[in-house]
This record gives sequence, structure tokens and C-alpha cells, in this order.
Amino acid sequence: MEKILVVRLIEIDPQATEKAANFDIRIKKSEAERLLTDFGYSLPFAIMCKEYGDDADWVGLTPEDIDEETGLLHESYQTFEIWFN
Repeated sequence: MEKILVVRLIEIDPQATEKAANFDIRIKKSEAERLLTDFGYSLPFAIMCKEYGDDADWVGLTPEDIDEETGLLHESYQTFEIWFN
């Protein structure tokens, strides 16, 4: 039997100046960090970052992207979205 994960109270980013790229949900950096830390690989959606990598493509984040010492994502990562697959 498949386990169902319910994620409630996702904090969206009301300050976002652009529409979400994939017509999904723009979230704050702190919310991306919380979701990756609390739920890890169990999330039923992808947490994407615009600044990750060397090009303009959005890249999905994993719990390994959270710094073990600080519990935070890299300071250069600033734009996050939830993408539903």
C-alpha cells in the first residue's frame, strides 16, 4: 500500500514580481528550506531553483542541497517554485 503524504500550510511568496515560470507556485527561500528539511524526498512535487547551476534553466533541489552546518540553502539561491509533475 502506498503511503500518502499531506503537506499543509505552504507559505507562498507574495513579493514575487514575476509569474511563476511553470504556472505553479512561487515560494520563499525559507519555505523551500523548511520543506526540504522536514519532508526531504517524500514531497509529492519538485522544489525548483532558478539560480542553481551555470545556465538559465530551473533545477530541482534535494535535501542534499541544504548545508549541514547552517541548515540553509546557498545564499545565491533566491528564486524558488513548487512544480507539480
